[in-house]
Amino acid sequence: DAVNYLMVMPAARGLFQQAISQSSSVGMAPAPRLGRRAGFNPPAEEIARTFIAKLELPPGADLVTSLRALPADRLLAAMGERDRFSPVIDGGTLPDQAGLLFAVGAQQKVPYLTGGNSWEASLGRMIGGGFSPAIAARLVPDRDKTRLYPGLAGDALDDAVFGDLVILSQSRYLANRMRAAGMPVYSWYFSYVAADRRSRQPGAAHADDIAFVMGTLGAETDLARTTPRDWEVSRLMTGYWVRFAQTGNPNGPGLPVWPAFEPGPAPVLEIGGEVTVRNAFLEDRM
Repeated sequence: DAVNYLMVMPAARGLFQQAISQSSSVGMAPAPRLGRRAGFNPPAEEIARTFIAKLELPPGADLVTSLRALPADRLLAAMGERDRFSPVIDGGTLPDQAGLLFAVGAQQKVPYLTGGNSWEASLGRMIGGGFSPAIAARLVPDRDKTRLYPGLAGDALDDAVFGDLVILSQSRYLANRMRAAGMPVYSWYFSYVAADRRSRQPGAAHADDIAFVMGTLGAETDLARTTPRDWEVSRLMTGYWVRFAQTGNPNGPGLPVWPAFEPGPAPVLEIGGEVTVRNAFLEDRM
């Protein structure tokens, strides 16, 4: 979400010339508002007072000074399962919900790279609770699951619904809004799984793409080994990302052609076992 919040913050205007939003999202739930409830979120001021009370600061202490003086471990120790801190809509730094601001064209007008991974549900399985794939799957009626996800059942079905709701459909929404604003957009779907992970993962997990882009596969603690193909995919992604950061277009010498996104054909570059352009990719599900 961080990149997309920056895209709609007035104070960030002019600070960047391209935007790359990996596992793009504008949030499944509304961001809290400063002085009034937003969805299930109480006012941010109330959230702050509740948390500060747990810190047991000295009576009469200046809150700002005292909070800044606290060590991080004390703040973390006070956090419970329900404590969640996110950007707050204050009418200034963040004028409104990010998704709404994209809808009315209030975002920065810069070239935009967006996409997600084939097993984004790994995030939900790690967090669990109300953010689990099983809970997400309940949001889609059974008749729609039968129509949109033929042949899938159990965990595989829950994972697919989670990935679509939380990341992939939001990435598509953002791609459409950026094209409507007249900006060049490039959309990807990352399904390549490092060889050493294939026995443990059904797809590319949330954030797996980062090490491929940054060329840091050797630092991934869960990878006992890497293969030449792993590094080939990494160099490909690094090439695309660097080229986009430099020029606003990921295409360059030695790279497979990546067509710009248009709402009609909706081309998406899948980076998987093969690098393939897929038109109308997952269109019904999006």
